[in-house]
Amino acid sequence: MSEVITAPGGGSFPTFGLEVISQGPVTLRTPPDSPAGTVQAIGSQLNDTIRPISIDSTTPFVISGELGDDEIGGAAGNDQLFGRRGDDVIFGNAGEDRIRGGLNNDTLYGGADNDSLFGDAGDDTLYGGAGDDTLQGGVGNDTLKGEAGQDLIYGGYGDDLIDGGDDNDRLFGDNGNDVIRGGAGSDRIDGGAGEDTLLGGAGDDVIIGGRGSDVMSGNAGRDRLVAGEGFDVLTGGGGGDRFVFGKGSNEHLDKITDFNPNDDTIVLDRSLLPGSGLRAGTLKFSDFKAVDSIADDTTAKIIYEKSTGIVFYKPVGGTQVELLQLGKNLPITAADFQIGNG
Repeated sequence: MSEVITAPGGGSFPTFGLEVISQGPVTLRTPPDSPAGTVQAIGSQLNDTIRPISIDSTTPFVISGELGDDEIGGAAGNDQLFGRRGDDVIFGNAGEDRIRGGLNNDTLYGGADNDSLFGDAGDDTLYGGAGDDTLQGGVGNDTLKGEAGQDLIYGGYGDDLIDGGDDNDRLFGDNGNDVIRGGAGSDRIDGGAGEDTLLGGAGDDVIIGGRGSDVMSGNAGRDRLVAGEGFDVLTGGGGGDRFVFGKGSNEHLDKITDFNPNDDTIVLDRSLLPGSGLRAGTLKFSDFKAVDSIADDTTAKIIYEKSTGIVFYKPVGGTQVELLQLGKNLPITAADFQIGNG
């Protein structure tokens, strides 16, 4: 049997385990079509505060803020919390919670355990907290912070700021000009569309450029940086890094700022080298040459011009093609190159 009350002006309602502060009527009920023990609260058209009397309660709450600028809190159960309209602040606390901001500019806190946070429309701020969380910014210029746990974060549409935080995270910028920081752990960072800044951290990161002109930095660790379709600038940082260039990379002259022949490796996908006959694996000594000027006669297929730092590809019977930009006068050999299987 469903129990329903309307709470005008608010108060403490022990039967439902909720405290309400509002200038309008808030509906509290135990829906008959929900799991046993579930409590639902529906806010007013004004600004509401709806929160548990005890954050240790394991009652599963389903709370909807509706039209105002609301403050909503969950407890220790698996709660569903919805801001709807207005600039809302929502706290999941403990439990595996599902939190949606709705329209306008919301601030969402996941808390302990594995939570799912959705900013939806507006410029939202999402904090995953502890646990392995999923954060989705939606439409708008959002700030998404995974904090502790192995998190999955999608920026969505807009210019987003994404920070993975601790542990091994998967971070996707999607559309817009995003800034993505991996933080601690070995992270996978994918810029997507837009002109992004992609920053690894202390771990062994995989950083993937997208369709725009991206700036990528691995920082510490043995990182893998994959150039995309735009004009990309890649910095490996400390550690032995791998710089990967595939189909679409030759449409712009990508740049590696800190290539170190002693530690780093350049991987050229065969899709970049049509008709070359090059086999996957380490580039053969006979297929590479470092020259002072590209005008120097050579039969090599991969050529490093020391005076400019540019790496060229010379197809059989054709003219050389610029592949990427390195520093000048580096002691580069064929051993610094791998041919990919693409």
